[in-house]
Amino acid sequence: MFGKLKTGDIPSLSSHAEALNHWGNIKPIRGRRDDERPIGDRRKSHMQISRNHDTVICVLYDTNVITFHPDDTITLCVPEEWRSNTTAQFIGAVLRNHVQSVGIRDKDVVIKLKDWGSFRIGTATRFKLVPDGLVLLEGNIVRDVYTVNRKVLNAARKSIDPFLTYQRGSHKVREGLYSFDEMKLLYDFLVEHKQVEASFPFDTFVSSNQHWALDLPMMGNWARMQNHIEKWHERAKLALKLMREGSHEDWYAISLWLVASSYYLRQNRNVHVDFELLTQDITDLFLVLIPDAIIATPEPYGEIKVSGHRHAAAVRDHIMGVKEEKR
Repeated sequence: MFGKLKTGDIPSLSSHAEALNHWGNIKPIRGRRDDERPIGDRRKSHMQISRNHDTVICVLYDTNVITFHPDDTITLCVPEEWRSNTTAQFIGAVLRNHVQSVGIRDKDVVIKLKDWGSFRIGTATRFKLVPDGLVLLEGNIVRDVYTVNRKVLNAARKSIDPFLTYQRGSHKVREGLYSFDEMKLLYDFLVEHKQVEASFPFDTFVSSNQHWALDLPMMGNWARMQNHIEKWHERAKLALKLMREGSHEDWYAISLWLVASSYYLRQNRNVHVDFELLTQDITDLFLVLIPDAIIATPEPYGEIKVSGHRHAAAVRDHIMGVKEEKR
């Protein structure tokens, strides 16, 4: 359900009775089920309207996206894998007389209703048809809004003040420039601290950082990435421990570790590093590792809030969930 959907031939359906009447007036396509018929252009087999007992269903590809019930309630279904512009356009076309807009926001299909606000659509989001539009009944997705607990974060930063002072001074002296020649020192440091196997080839080490980087693991299939996330967690805890307790030599290596996690250091070339990016990487470590560094609150009714710390919160919650399971 990805791409641009041509919806000019799709009728606006304003009620269960109207949807049922539209279905009844369409001639079935020979060789197909009698109860499933083209909702618009007969050549567009990926957009259908069907009847199941007393309900009328608008189908996009193989998903029952819109279901009209006899009591004039509507159920919208948007599976996670089909949160796309195509799905949003289909819903917006069928319900255009009832909604202000339907689109993608913050990776969800969002429906905006007159006077009621905006709502994320899940797999069983129910609305009631009323004379001036739709009213939400239940089933919408409510995301958490993540904010930083400044008191906790400031205390965490204070615990590594000497490291931050060292890092800031070192960065200033070298004018933000780092070179490929320093990668061997980082390699030796990570081998010494058992973050990289001694048998791991140096050429492979410098060509890909996915096995030793400090930046947050990508969000995705958590079960498939379990081992990767656990190893990242161990790396992150070591880095934070050495920021607090390590020597200047450790701090130098940690600074390189942070740089090489976000920048590709190529041979015979210096790289200019943004100090603010390094600071953000440290903040991300705190947000995942320090209890209560992130505060979660549900987004207000009828509002869509884009949260800037969802990635860190997802990694943290996954790690905490795994730790609970192992108890």
